[in-house]
Amino acid sequence: MRFAHTLLAAVLAIGLTTAVARAEEDGSCVEGCGAMAENAFHACREAGGGELDCAEAAVDAYQACVAESCPAPPTCEERCAELAAAAESVCLEGGGSDEVCAAARETSMTSCVAELCTPDPVSCEDKCAAFAHGVFAGCIADEVDEATCHAREEEAGAQCVAEHCEDAPEPTCEDRCAHRAAEARADCLEDGKGEDVCDALAEDVAQHCVAEECTSPHPDCEEHCQASAEGAFQDCFAETGNEEACAAQAETVRDTCFAEHCSGPEPSCADRCAAAGDEVRAKCVESGEPEDLCDARAAEAVRHCVEEHCEDGGDPQPSCEERCEDHAADQFRRCIAEGGLEDDCKAAAHDTFEGCVQLHCDAPDGCSESCEALGARVERRCLGAGRDADRCAAKGVRLETRCELKHCPPPPDTCGADCEDRAKALGEECAARDDGSDCEALIHGALEECLAACGGAPDATCSETCETGALSRLASTGNERRALRVFRRCALGCVQ
Repeated sequence: MRFAHTLLAAVLAIGLTTAVARAEEDGSCVEGCGAMAENAFHACREAGGGELDCAEAAVDAYQACVAESCPAPPTCEERCAELAAAAESVCLEGGGSDEVCAAARETSMTSCVAELCTPDPVSCEDKCAAFAHGVFAGCIADEVDEATCHAREEEAGAQCVAEHCEDAPEPTCEDRCAHRAAEARADCLEDGKGEDVCDALAEDVAQHCVAEECTSPHPDCEEHCQASAEGAFQDCFAETGNEEACAAQAETVRDTCFAEHCSGPEPSCADRCAAAGDEVRAKCVESGEPEDLCDARAAEAVRHCVEEHCEDGGDPQPSCEERCEDHAADQFRRCIAEGGLEDDCKAAAHDTFEGCVQLHCDAPDGCSESCEALGARVERRCLGAGRDADRCAAKGVRLETRCELKHCPPPPDTCGADCEDRAKALGEECAARDDGSDCEALIHGALEECLAACGGAPDATCSETCETGALSRLASTGNERRALRVFRRCALGCVQ
C-alpha cells in the first residue's frame, strides 16, 4: 500500500502539471474556450460593437467552442487509469523491470479506484484527505523530514481534489497564480529586463494573487475537528509508524471533537471569510507592510473569498481602499520593471496608496448611488424613445461616470480591475441563459486571458496617468481640491 501511495503522490504531481498545461493551452479545454471568448469580446469591441452585443457574441462563441472542441469530462476510473499509466512510466524511468512496473500500474489503479471512485457515504474530499494521509505515511517511512512530508501531504490532497472532485479536472487557484507569475516573468524577460528584475516582479505577482484570490473561508467546526484529527494522525505516525492504529486514533479524536464542540450554531460563510481575512492582514503586517495598506489587501481577500465560496455573501463590490491598493500594486510593479530598488518602490507605492485614499475615499454618503440612479434614469429614457439598447447603456454609463467624476471621483481604473469587470459581465450573461453551461470556467478562462494581456507590470491606464498628475499637484501644493480638479479634468478625457 505504501508503495502505491508513494507512486500515486508522484503521478498526482504529474497530473497537476498536466492540468496546468491544459490551463495554458486549452484552459482544461473549457477554460481555453473562456480565453477564446475574451478575445472574441475584445475583437468585437475593437470593431465598434456595443458591450451588450459583444458579451452575447462572446458567450455564443464560448458555448460553440465547448460543444465542438471539449470532450466529455473523463470518468473517475479513466482519471485513475491515466494516473496508473503515469505510475508505470515513473517506475520504468526509475530503472524498474517491466514486470515490477506493470504490477505498480495495477496496484496504483486498484488503490486509486478503491480510494477515490468507490460509491459510499464518504465525500470525495474526505477520500482525498485519507489519500493524503497515506502520502504522509509513505513519506515518513522513507525517512524524509516531517516538514517536507507535511508539505507533500497538503499538496497531494489539493491535487487530488482538483483532479478528482470537480466535474472536470482543473487547476487549483494556486496553480493559476503560479502560471500567472510565470507568464509575467516570461513577458518581462522578453522585454529585455534582467533576471533579477523579472524574478522580483513574478514573486510579487504570485504573492498578491495567492493572498488576495486564494483565501478560503476559515474552517467551520467540522473542518476544524478534521484538521485536529489529521494533526493527531501525523503526530502519531511520526512517533510510532503504525498507519492503521494512528488512523483509528485520529478517527476517535475527530468524533470526540464533533461531539464536544459542533452542536451549536455555526458562523456564516461570509463570517468565516472575514476570519480568514484577519489572518491575511496579520501576515501582511508581519511582513512589514503599513497597516492601512494591509487592511485594504485583507478586504480584497475577503471579497474574493465570499465570491468564490459563499452562497450567502451577496455580490460584494471592491471598496475605494481596495481599488487604491490595486492601483498602488501596479505602480510598484512598474517601478520594479523600470529597475527601481525594492524598498524605494515600496515606499513610492505606499505614498501612491495614501494619496489615492486621501483624494478618493472620503466622498459624501450615497454619492455613487445617486450617480448610478442618474445613469439608470438616462438609460430608461433612451430606451423609452425606442433607441438601440447598446447605445442607451453606453449613454447611461457615460452620464454616471461624469457625475461621479464631478461629485465623488473614484480611484483610477487598473487593467486588472477592468479584466475582473469584463469577466464578471461575461459570467452574468452566461448565467442568465440558465442552460447548464460551465460559467465558472468561462469566467476563469476570460480573466486569465485578459490578465495575461495586461502583463506583469501593466501600462498605466488613462485614469492612472491622470492620478499621477493629481498626486504630483497634491505633493507640490498640499491642496486636495486643486489636486482633484487636475484629476477630474484629465479623467473626463478618458470617458469621451
